Amino acid sequence: MRKTLLTTVMLATLLAGATGSPIAVAQGSTDAELELFEHKMQRHHERKKFQIMRALSALDLSDDQKATIKSIRDSNQATAEANRETGKALRQQIRQALQEEVVDEAGVKVLVAQAAELRAEQMIRMAHVKKQILATLTDAQKVKLEKMKQRRIAKMKRWQEENEF
Repeated sequence: MRKTLLTTVMLATLLAGATGSPIAVAQGSTDAELELFEHKMQRHHERKKFQIMRALSALDLSDDQKATIKSIRDSNQATAEANRETGKALRQQIRQALQEEVVDEAGVKVLVAQAAELRAEQMIRMAHVKKQILATLTDAQKVKLEKMKQRRIAKMKRWQEENEF
């Protein structure tokens, strides 16, 4: 009983710290802390990009497929960068509006709606990119990619069970 209670308290403390970090970053943090947070998020997304490339390299792509996928990614790059900068500016405006002495709720709602719309556009664009990339793959490569995905999902579930999430 005591061990369970201790484990519960430790887990609650860890979760409070983990969930409190983004909240603290959003509320009243210094510019340096915000830049560090955004840098960490950018590194996270860069790692994801390399995971995707590693998965594609495991599919033994032909030179034509590699060139097609590269052109798809390159054509998407400029739009993605512009959206990233727009999103960064919107988040900065939201932070500034929330730190004002008198919060303009209507203004914040407009900014948040713009950020949500931008995010929706990004998700739709990424879905189109994914479909274009999948269209370049052969049926055998699609099957192999699906098997890799299922192994990754199973591995993630095992990790979650082992770590009680």
